[in-house]
Amino acid sequence: AGKDPEMIFCGELLLKNNLMRIITQVCILILFLFIPALIVNAVEFVKENVENTMKQSKVSEELYEKLVNQLKLLKKLRRKLVAWMKAELGTEIFYQVLIQLLLLMLYKS
Repeated sequence: AGKDPEMIFCGELLLKNNLMRIITQVCILILFLFIPALIVNAVEFVKENVENTMKQSKVSEELYEKLVNQLKLLKKLRRKLVAWMKAELGTEIFYQVLIQLLLLMLYKS
């Protein structure tokens, strides 16, 4: 989410303005604990867009390109979510082991 901060805000924004990109990155830092929920929300939003695109009966090159772009974004969002969950589980294991070691050292038999 650091390289593509607009991704967790449903990916429709193309932040070419540096000021908006910085503001978005600051918002991400503030919402740090909610990033997994924002990524899940973005995944659901893109899924809905893909479903709505698929329901349209008109098949055109523009519609096809839009669908391909949305599927690429969906794949990218899922990878970000998996990476975030792996990192979160890794830190959780670290904290659990550390706390268990502290409890064992403090235990008086």
